[in-house]
Amino acid sequence: MEPDKKINLIIADDNERFIEALCVLISKEKKFNILETFKNGLELINSRNLARADLLLLDIQMPEMDGVGAARWINARYPDMPMIAISMHEDWAFVEDSMNSGFKGHVPKREIHIKLFEVIELVLNNKTAFPFPSKTFNEI
Repeated sequence: MEPDKKINLIIADDNERFIEALCVLISKEKKFNILETFKNGLELINSRNLARADLLLLDIQMPEMDGVGAARWINARYPDMPMIAISMHEDWAFVEDSMNSGFKGHVPKREIHIKLFEVIELVLNNKTAFPFPSKTFNEI
């Protein structure tokens, strides 16, 4: 990615207050441009801007279409699209679901303000970033 090019993000999460807080956090980093936000995966997959995105941040559990279903749909059509799962669930089953659905990273919501930019950097550099049950999240 070109050094001065802004990174276009799309966010999908059913919690409006969380989206607002996430947008504030992301806007502090000038290299990001939030293209759109959505409240479910169905809205996301119907976005006209999906192909313009450089990175997607998706909640795992949403109504109508969850993040796992949306990720599978997107991965089938845009296999190189970097996607990061965000979830309030930290059970290994949710992390494993995100790994198996095409996500390249997973950030627990309670750690979003600490880990988001680190995980984004790893994912945009073609690495994966998942918390593993036998390690702390810092060891990704």
